Amino acid sequence: MMVASHRMANGLHQDNALYAPISAAGADWRAIREMAEVLFTLGPTMSASVTEALSGGLLAAISTCAASSADTHTAMTIMERRRSEILAFIESHLENPNLSADSVAASCGISPRYLSLLLKQADTSVPGVLRSSRVALAQRIMAAPDKHSLKLRDIAEMAGFRSYAQFHLAFRQQLGMPPVDYRRASHSASSRSRSKAKPS
Repeated sequence: MMVASHRMANGLHQDNALYAPISAAGADWRAIREMAEVLFTLGPTMSASVTEALSGGLLAAISTCAASSADTHTAMTIMERRRSEILAFIESHLENPNLSADSVAASCGISPRYLSLLLKQADTSVPGVLRSSRVALAQRIMAAPDKHSLKLRDIAEMAGFRSYAQFHLAFRQQLGMPPVDYRRASHSASSRSRSKAKPS
C-alpha cells in the first residue's frame, strides 16, 4: 500500500513538537530530515512501490536513531506518552465492535505502522489490547450487582465483541475458562462474601 507523501508529512508535522528535543541534534537526525524533505517533495512523482519502500526505510531510520540517540530517555518518554494516549482511546471506545488498528491510528493522528511500533515496544498489539481490555470490561459487568440478570450474549455485545463465539474464545485465551464458568465462579464467590459479611 502506498504511503502518500502528504499524509506522512502531516503525521510527522503533528508530532513535530513532541520530537523537537531529539530531532534537532545529531548528523543522523539532520540526514533523516533531508530524506523526509526529498520524499515529501518527490513522493507524488514516484511509483507506489518506491514510495512505500522509501517511507518504510525512513521510519526504520527514525526508530533506529531514536533508540541510539543520546536523548533516548526523552524519546522513550514521548513514545510512552503517545502509547498511554492510544491505550486511553481504546479503553474509552471498547464498546465499538468496529474498532481496529486502522481506525485507532486514524483517530490518534498517527500511521498504522507507527501505532504497531508503539504497541510492539510494550509487547502487545491492537488485537491483544482489545481482547484483554474487553475481557476485563466483561468481568466488571458480570461483577456489577445490577447486571447479574444479563445474558452472556448481552454482556458480550456491551463489551464490544462482534459475536458470542469471539467472546467465548477471548475468555478462554485470557482466563483459561469459558465465560459461563467464570460467571458461575464469580457469583459463587460473591455470595460467599455476602454471607460472611452478615452478622450472626
